[in-house]
Amino acid sequence: MKKTFLFIILLSLLTLLEANFLIDVYHKDYGVIDRIVLVLATKPQYSILKHEGDIQINFSNCRKDATIQNMKVPNSEVLQGFYYLIAKDKVMVIITINQARQLITGERYQLETMELKGEVFKLVLDIFTTKNPKTVEELKSFANFYEMTDKKDLAAEYKSIAEKLEAEQVILVQEDSSLKTKITTEKLIQVFKPPTFFETLKSIMSKKMLIILSLGIILIIVMIFLLISVLKKKESEPEFEEKSLRSTVGFGKEKFQKKIVMKLAENGWNSEEIAKEMELLLEDVHRMRGSDFEEDLERI
Repeated sequence: MKKTFLFIILLSLLTLLEANFLIDVYHKDYGVIDRIVLVLATKPQYSILKHEGDIQINFSNCRKDATIQNMKVPNSEVLQGFYYLIAKDKVMVIITINQARQLITGERYQLETMELKGEVFKLVLDIFTTKNPKTVEELKSFANFYEMTDKKDLAAEYKSIAEKLEAEQVILVQEDSSLKTKITTEKLIQVFKPPTFFETLKSIMSKKMLIILSLGIILIIVMIFLLISVLKKKESEPEFEEKSLRSTVGFGKEKFQKKIVMKLAENGWNSEEIAKEMELLLEDVHRMRGSDFEEDLERI
């Protein structure tokens, strides 16, 4: 029993002696590029899994130094933080990616890895948010990265492109500023430019035409109103027949009227003619004449 127990202890010690150690983790921010270095005692057995929002590195038969703790990375265009999971003799390092830029540009991050062997083993991860820098800031970020990683030719190339683009942008800004100044000056000149004789005459004529047109419209409205009033008044006046304007009382006294009636009748006048001539009612003429048999015969 004691032999078995000792054997287990010895096996555990050997395992511990053979286990690798994650000594340190550090990174350098270059703007749109971030270099991460994982330092181990010896070269480990590891695998790297790339996901949309993170990179997972699994170390087998490995332990982590207690000083290495979870860490957030603020104000980085590339990273969000580092997180660690320990399971027996395994260490999992999770590097979370800042996806805000990916959502804007539509580009997925690119990962390049490299191993450096020496007194300690270094696993280097270079994370690029873009492989095609376009702005001055992105180009300078690439130039600075390659300068610090001892790739002078690439650094000089990106630096030159950045300087040319920056110079072009300065020219464009100056031209835009000059154009805005020119437009503003032209507008001020137009504002303070005195009108010519023809422009003044045109303005006066326009005002006169406007006044005449307004007066004409008012006059037409007044004439229409008066015409409507006259027509309404004419419609409201009663229509008198011509015969209603003639007197039906005749002239002189009845005795005199009867004498004239009889005289006219003797001369062949009928009752209607006598009534019109003497301005009497036909009934009065009949009454004055009495039974006018001859007239009745004439009518028959």
